[in-house]
Parts: sequence; C-alpha cells; structure tokens
Amino acid sequence: MDPTVLIAIIGAIVFGIGLVLFPFLLTALFIRRVGPNQVMIVYGAGGTKVVVGGSHVVYPRFQQAKYFSLELMPFRVELTQELYLAEQKTYVNIEATVLIKVRSDEPDVALVVEQLQSKNQLTRAGLAGALSGNSMQASILRAVELFLDKSEAERTELIRIVIEGHLRGLIGPRTFEELVSEPEALIEGMFKVTRGDMDRMGLELVSLVVQGMRRVEGED
Repeated sequence: MDPTVLIAIIGAIVFGIGLVLFPFLLTALFIRRVGPNQVMIVYGAGGTKVVVGGSHVVYPRFQQAKYFSLELMPFRVELTQELYLAEQKTYVNIEATVLIKVRSDEPDVALVVEQLQSKNQLTRAGLAGALSGNSMQASILRAVELFLDKSEAERTELIRIVIEGHLRGLIGPRTFEELVSEPEALIEGMFKVTRGDMDRMGLELVSLVVQGMRRVEGED
C-alpha cells in the first residue's frame, strides 16, 4: 500500500477518534466535585441548580458556582432571664450548647400533616404546597439566600439571636424549680417554638443541651 495512503487512513482514524472523544474530554475539564458535607449552587444559563454531593458540569462564562457548607453549626448560648411571671426579681442563668444544620433531607410527611391539622389547613392542595415548600431543594435555597455571602461568625450570630429570643420566652413564665426539675420540657418546647423560624431560614434545630442552670437573685 502506498505510504501516503496509509498515513492518510491513520490520520483519518485518529481524527475520528479525537472528534468522538473531544466532547468528553472538554466536559471533564469543567466537572466540579461536591463533597458529602457541602452543596454547590450553580447559577446562570439554565437557571439555578442545587447539587448535593457527587459532581456537576459547570460551563465557564455561561455559569458560575459557589459552595455552601452543610456541616453542623455548634455554638454556646449563655443568658440571664427574669422569671417575670412566676418569681419577680428572680433571675435564672442558663448555659446551653446548640447544634443547627441546614435542612438537607426531604420533609417528614407525618410531621407536615400534624402541623396542618393543628392549623385546620389539612387539604390536598395545602399538603402538596407544604411538601413542596419544605422540600430539600427549597430549604437549601432559603438557607443559601440568607447565609451564602455571610461569614461563619455572622451566620452564627443571626441564628443565636433567634434561639436566645425563643429561650427567653420559654424561661420567663416558669419557676426555677420547674426549670431544674423538668429540663426536658424546656428542650421539647424549644424544638416546637423554633420550628417555624428554622423552616423559614432553611435550617433545623438538631440538639439543645442545657449544661448549667443557676438562680441569680437581685438583678436590676
């Protein structure tokens, strides 16, 4: 066979293989990996996508991507609150550790039904809307909207304000003896009263551990 023809055939084969593989190689250059403890928000051409774990192709100039942590957010709460209904001029000092996380799982259908029943809003349309509004993607997008461009300290401080406000409201009407003898009631109450605010921020209260509680007399 004429060497020129052979070279032409080999060149055509190599070109064909390159033509087939080029899109895959090009795509591989644009793959962004997402760890199991983070979410990637891809925005631009094609709208906004929430990528949890795995990988996703991000096309430069057409799309941008930012990472958002899904790790637990631990912080301490220490406050002194007057028992203003039960024992006026008596104060209690509470120290607690709080764990918060971005809601990254699908909603609990039974819990959603219970919430709608308590509001006399349990209808097919209401249930569908509630499940859609509390889906994993919707929750993450709410958290991203509020916290994506904030530092860890800023994010923790905003959440702390909400937690401390609800904790003060639950402590005030109780006596010191009730708080000491029934700490689980206080914790259970916190899960209930913070749920609405946490949902609106795309978060959930994972744990609240009361580590110290003492009476403080005569505060001004």
